[in-house]
Amino acid sequence: MIDRPTFWLVVVVLGIGTYLIRLSFLGLLGNRPLPLWLVRSLRYTAVAVLPALVCLVVIPLFISLTSTAEAF
Repeated sequence: MIDRPTFWLVVVVLGIGTYLIRLSFLGLLGNRPLPLWLVRSLRYTAVAVLPALVCLVVIPLFISLTSTAEAF
């Protein structure tokens, strides 16, 4: 197990890291026009992320169902 102070240190550091990553895009690049190649790439981000999230749920479910079926 992880001790309580280490846990909270990790939570705070990850929170600050997440904030800085978002600030880098929203705060620093928010008023500047993005290059056309980047705009075209970002258009497909949601289309790429959604199947990845679905696979994280479906693949373990499929593995557990097939391993259960093989047991019978």
